[in-house]
Formats: sequence, C-alpha cells, structure tokens
Amino acid sequence: MSFILHPIDTVESISPADFKKNYLDPRRPLVIKGLTNNWAAREKWTPEYLKQVVGSKVVPLYDNSKADPSKPINSSAAEMPFDDYIDLIMTEPTELRIFFFNIFKQAPQLLEDIAFPKELMGGFLESMPSMFFGGANSVTF
Repeated sequence: MSFILHPIDTVESISPADFKKNYLDPRRPLVIKGLTNNWAAREKWTPEYLKQVVGSKVVPLYDNSKADPSKPINSSAAEMPFDDYIDLIMTEPTELRIFFFNIFKQAPQLLEDIAFPKELMGGFLESMPSMFFGGANSVTF
C-alpha cells in the first residue's frame, strides 16, 4: 500500500466562502497561520498560568507503548495531577503525554481567551476541543 502525498496549502487568512469551496467541501487540509492572531491565549497560556487555572486535577497520561490487544483501547499508563505533569515536562525528558484532553471542562474560564472560527466550520471545533501535551520523548501514533 502506498500513499500519494501532496503539500498542504498554507494561508494567513481565508474567507468563509473560499474555505468551504476549496477546502471544507473537497476535504482538503489547510493551515491557517493567522487564525489565532487575536487570541489572548497566545500571551496568557504559559505553563505557569495553565498550572494555576487547571491546578491539581488528576489527568491520565499515555506512554509510547504500541497497541496491545490484551489491554483496553487507549488505556492510560499512569495518572498525575496536571500541575505536577507540567513541572515534569518542563524539567526533564519524558515519554508521558496528555492525549485528547478537554482542558475547557477542567478550566472553562480558558474559553474567554480564544475565539472558535464558527464562520469557517460551524460548531465543529467547539464540539471537539482537545489539547495535547507531551514531553521531549513522547510520540503519537
């Protein structure tokens, strides 16, 4: 099996009509570099700030293990308070990562720092907000 790879288009911004016609409807990927230019999160969301607002809520951590049919799908390798995990990845390499983490359930006030691009994708991004945090040695499959 082989894949035909194509470069992914990159734009600074795009109109909703052009996005729908050229990318959403034909299901082509696009990088929109300027999409978050006006988000307060770009300045506010430092590791220290995230530790402060999410705090010690326990989060599941995943390692670099391959899928194992004897284990439940997407079972975590460990758990740790969020603030301790941020300290870990800031101080030493680790393969542990936070995977598909809905940070807004833990700290809804963070929603004030972003603006979902409803004009581009309706409510799709709002329905699936996920964050990924990873240490220097973590990988995803």
